[in-house]
Formats: sequence, structure tokens, C-alpha cells
Amino acid sequence: MNALSLTALQQVSVQTAGSKARHLGAMLAQGLPVPPGFVVTTDAFQAFLRANPDVQTEADFLSAPLPAVIAEEIAAQFSALQEQGVTVVAVRSSSALEDLNHASFAGQYETYLNVCSLDSVLLHIKRCWASYFSPAVQHYAKQHQICLDSLAMGVLVQGMVEADVSGVIFSKHPVTCDPDEIVINASYGLGEAVVSGLVTPDSFIVSKRTGEICKELGLKEVKILPAATGTMTVETSAAEQEVFCLGDGHIEDLAALTCRVEALHGRPVDLEFAIQAGTVYLLQVRPITT
Repeated sequence: MNALSLTALQQVSVQTAGSKARHLGAMLAQGLPVPPGFVVTTDAFQAFLRANPDVQTEADFLSAPLPAVIAEEIAAQFSALQEQGVTVVAVRSSSALEDLNHASFAGQYETYLNVCSLDSVLLHIKRCWASYFSPAVQHYAKQHQICLDSLAMGVLVQGMVEADVSGVIFSKHPVTCDPDEIVINASYGLGEAVVSGLVTPDSFIVSKRTGEICKELGLKEVKILPAATGTMTVETSAAEQEVFCLGDGHIEDLAALTCRVEALHGRPVDLEFAIQAGTVYLLQVRPITT
């Protein structure tokens, strides 16, 4: 299969779906609040390369034709998402080489937000594939003595959450490694602002044992929002900067979600989350590897 729904990944390996999609499929199967989506499998990536053996640059990838059977399966999955009410998606790399015990490849591959049409989905899938051969990925792999010959790159296409607030969570303190402390970093808008280090987020430390919350106000200088196509970055207002972006209720909900995910994985994890109109969504799960 070249494209599989997130609901159909229970018996699918990481080598087929990639790490990001496989973890989210497992969480969705447990009833956690994962937006609907599908994965373009590593088989599709390899079939594309066999059909276009001379591709080297991103321009080569974008101009090379997709085999018809792959395009048809992607179109069918995208149509199924639309039938569920999804109108805008995120297209995100899902490599099987992410989240290794000694390396994560976090931030090395590409993510594209606010993608609206099938043609644009197909284009950005090829851009994600091209990122497998980017200088940054090649350098990171060489540094960590990782072989990329497996060509195990999936691409996750997922309903996009137009977040009011988003961020990242660590189920153990990333600096002190205290397993009792959950650390939440959050800011306004889409999570890319926090993940990329564009903003100084609000920080919340929650004790698993007592539930006590320690807060540190961040500047939250800007926020990333959906635009007509892609995204735009705008300054936050003084009123937004002067208050915490999360109330205690959502902090407690996020801590409870983190504890559940950690228990399901059986090891410390970091998460990406988004909140839209008061509802919490789980966007990424990965084991803490460093």
C-alpha cells in the first residue's frame, strides 16, 4: 500500500509508516485526541525513486511525475479526509530513522502547514521526500554514523489544527532529568513558533506527585497564524504578552495527557500539542532520546 489512514497502522511497522505517523496511529488507537490523517508510506517513496532514478535536487523532485497508482491512492485518502470535514492539512515528514536511541533527527526534515488542495498536497509530499537528501540531513546522519540507504521516508498528511495556543511538553524535566516534573512550553498560534525557537514561550512545571504548578511568563514575541496559503508571522499584543497563554485547567489537562502517553510508551516522551477553541489535540509523540 502506498497510502494508509492513521486508523490502519496498528499492524504496520515503523519501517513502512515512519516514526511520527506510527506513534500517532498508536495513540489514535488508544482514543487519544489525534487529528485525522493518513501516511504516504516508505514504499511509495521507494517506488517514486525507482520511477525517477535521476532525481537529485528539490527541483528534480518537484518536476518528476508521481506514478499514477501512488497519486490515485493519495487522492483517495485526501478525499476521505475531506469527507470527515477536513479542509486544510499539514504535510509532515515521517522518517523511520527519527527517534533512534542515540539520535532524533528532530527538525531536520520538512513540515508544511496550511495546505489546502490535492495538487498542493502532492507537491509538498515531494518536498518532504526531497528533504531526505538535504545537506542538513546528510550531515546529521554522518555525525551520528547513521546509514540512509534504507530510503525509509514516509509522509504524514493530517488535518491541521488552527491553534489558539500550542507548544511542546516533556514528561521528565529536559535539563534536570527529574522524572516527577512535566515541563510545558507554550505560546500563541501554531506550534512552529515554539518548536523553531522563534519565541520565548511561557513555561510551566507540573509535579506528577503533587500536581503543583510553577509558572514562568515568557515574552511570546510573535505568533504564527494560517494565511491564505502557508502561514504568516505577526507580533503579539502587549495584552497577550502580559498574561499566561494557558489557564490552570488546560495545564492540568495537558499534564494528565502527558502521563497517559508516557504510561502507554513505558518511557519518557516529548509531545507537541495544540489547543483550538478550548479543545486539546495531540500532534506528535516521540520518546526522549537524549
